[in-house]
Amino acid sequence: MTSTYNQLFGIFLISKNFSIFSGVEILREYLLFPGCAATSLVPHLADMWLRLLRRLLDKVDIYEVCCGLPLLLMGDVDGAAEWFDENLRQILEGKIVITGCPSCYRMLKQHIVEKLEENPKYEVKHIVEVIHEKILSKNIGLHSRAKLKVTYHDPCELSRHMGITELPRETIRKISGISYVEMDQNRERATCCGGGGLMRLLYPRVSQEIAITKIRREILPLNVDAIVTACPFCEYTLAEAIKSLNLEGKLRVFDIAELILYVLGEDNGH
Repeated sequence: MTSTYNQLFGIFLISKNFSIFSGVEILREYLLFPGCAATSLVPHLADMWLRLLRRLLDKVDIYEVCCGLPLLLMGDVDGAAEWFDENLRQILEGKIVITGCPSCYRMLKQHIVEKLEENPKYEVKHIVEVIHEKILSKNIGLHSRAKLKVTYHDPCELSRHMGITELPRETIRKISGISYVEMDQNRERATCCGGGGLMRLLYPRVSQEIAITKIRREILPLNVDAIVTACPFCEYTLAEAIKSLNLEGKLRVFDIAELILYVLGEDNGH
């Protein structure tokens, strides 16, 4: 199982003989957990999440390691439990763990409890929850520097499985200068981008066709400037489909944190 995982996730490798926890010291209350997809597929995301969280929360540490979900997806429950025990349990204890990856979010919040039968001593939040909470509590004014028409793509794990659909929409609608339109199929009924469940890694051609079909049928008719989402797999898969359709410069994908940073005056070049 482990060798198969290593082939799929070339950067963050799970090895039964190696503990990533060794030598790591996390002192702050808030811990950003970017996950494999952000770090390997969309590397600018981890930096953006960290910059935004440090504006909203001040002191935030970062821990870059796999959550172990791919082991569960391959049926290796014992391997996932061992990974949690060796690399996650101690370092996450007592922390408020924040991730921008819905797969990590579900793994750390739900699967570790239900599948691994653990009782973790940490709190988990998706970054959309933190953004929504802090923008409201701090009464931060959001004003887009450019008039943009956007739609929101619901990540499957975040919407169907974890029930987070309204917070990102409420946040986007608070931005003056942003015109928001909804896809016909949205929230729990939203269609997949094609990147979930290891699909992109195991069946890249099928994944690409799913993303291209979504853009052609659901997004292009809306005549939007950008797709906003809250998942590194979704961002990567949709961005690759946009390239394939030669739509770069006409349509782009924003992670919601990237959109907020842009609105706050930080141009990250993506």
